[in-house]
Amino acid sequence: VDPTFNFGKFEVTPFSYKHLLLKSTRTNEAPVFIGPTALHYSKSKTVYKKIASAVSASCQELSRKARGYVTDGEKALSDALAETMPKATGLRCFNHFRENCRSKLKSVGITKKQEQAFFIERVFGTHPNSVLEAEDKKDLKSILTVLKDELEEEERRITGNEPHFWTYLSKSATCWCKRVFPIKGLITLSDAGCFTLL
Repeated sequence: VDPTFNFGKFEVTPFSYKHLLLKSTRTNEAPVFIGPTALHYSKSKTVYKKIASAVSASCQELSRKARGYVTDGEKALSDALAETMPKATGLRCFNHFRENCRSKLKSVGITKKQEQAFFIERVFGTHPNSVLEAEDKKDLKSILTVLKDELEEEERRITGNEPHFWTYLSKSATCWCKRVFPIKGLITLSDAGCFTLL
C-alpha cells in the first residue's frame, strides 16, 4: 500500500498484492496485481481507516487472515492498517528504506553514487556484515557494532566532517528490522525490493 505524493488536490492510494496461488509461466513467480485504488483528500489516520475498512469489507476474510502488509512507513497509514488487520504483520517497504538511506547520505554530503555504494552495500548488499542479513536483534546489534568504525571512517574521509550516517542507520535499521525478525522465516525479498509473505 503506497500513497502518492504531490498529486494535485487528490491523494491516490493503490493497493497491490501478489497472488500466491498463481505462477507466471514466463518468470515462475507469483504475479503482482493492482487491487483497489482510493482517491481521497487527506492522509489522516481516519481517512486511511475508512479506506482500509472498505477494502477489508470487500473481502471478508482479509481482516482475519491477512498475514502482512507493506507500507512506506507513513504512521497514519500503518496505524490504520494495523487496526483493520490486527493479525497481519506490518512491514516497511525495502525500497523506501533504501531511498531514505540514500537521502541521509546526500544530506551528510555523500552525493556521488560511487561513494554511496560503499554504504548501501553494507546495508542492503552481499557484504558479509550486511545489516539486512541480521537474524535477530542481538545479531543486528553485533553487525552494527562491527560496521560502526568502517562506516564512520569512510564518511569522515569523504566529507571531512563528523559522521552521522551510522547513528541514523542504527536507529532506522533497529526500527525497520524489529518488524521483520518475528516473520523472517515466512518472507522472501524479491528483486524488486518487496516482501512476499509465504
